[in-house]
Amino acid sequence: MSRHLDSSLKPVSPIYYVATAWLRVRCVCGHATSLPVSDLIAAGIPRETRCYQVIDRLRCSDCSA
Repeated sequence: MSRHLDSSLKPVSPIYYVATAWLRVRCVCGHATSLPVSDLIAAGIPRETRCYQVIDRLRCSDCSA
């Protein structure tokens, strides 16, 4: 794993490595959701996309943060 500038861990694996996993996300507004990584791949996100790149692209359905 690599690290972000704030020293937090940066998941650098491609999403196809974790295709059977679920992604649990909580927004700063408090909204939380879970979705299977396979749904992201089925939605058209390239399998080679790094996990941290997917996380950086996510937007909250409540507040758009």
